[in-house]
Amino acid sequence: TGWKIQRQEIIDMCRWARNSLEKSSGEDGNVPGVGANKLTERARSVGVKAYTECIQRYALHGLLTWLLQGIEQDGQNPKMMLQSEFVGKGIPSQSPIIDPLANVDWPPMPWDMKGVDEWNYQKGVLVEEFGAPASDVMVWMKDVLERLVFLEGDFARRIHKSKARDDIRGAKTIPGYANAHIAADADPVIIEARKDADDVKSKVASILGQPSRVIQKQRSRL
Repeated sequence: TGWKIQRQEIIDMCRWARNSLEKSSGEDGNVPGVGANKLTERARSVGVKAYTECIQRYALHGLLTWLLQGIEQDGQNPKMMLQSEFVGKGIPSQSPIIDPLANVDWPPMPWDMKGVDEWNYQKGVLVEEFGAPASDVMVWMKDVLERLVFLEGDFARRIHKSKARDDIRGAKTIPGYANAHIAADADPVIIEARKDADDVKSKVASILGQPSRVIQKQRSRL
């Protein structure tokens, strides 16, 4: 269809939803979007965590893509890239949190989003989630990229756990369930998630070991 599941308007909704949950106790029944229903503290905390991880994965993938493009295509040094982008250009502005229920409208079509600077938005989200890089941008980069590796691995583990739990419950309650459903270990969605997690881990490892190699490569050209 051309739609990206994780895109700016979806992340903005997640930011708004998380903000609403963080400002509410849940028990008072004043959580926007919940209506007359009650929200337990455990459910509120789980919701905040889920939205946070979704937001951070989106922003961190943007950082990973930006770093890889600079390193692999242009031979740039990660430290210089970060200093220029986050220090030299100033701290990226953060997008305001807008109530999606205030003005419900059709989202922009995928073909209308061509040429939109998604990285500029992701930079603002990165600063919102992790703060701007301080004096040592490489320490900041290592911390946030390791966070991405953890999030991707945890995501793959959790969807496998959820599917495996369904496999056990289904086999106990529905005759012939195992014959009609793919087991968790063979599920293509889970296999793809694990592959993506391994791919991110490999790319992050290559970046964290990259600075010295880039410097050596640049010196060899002199």
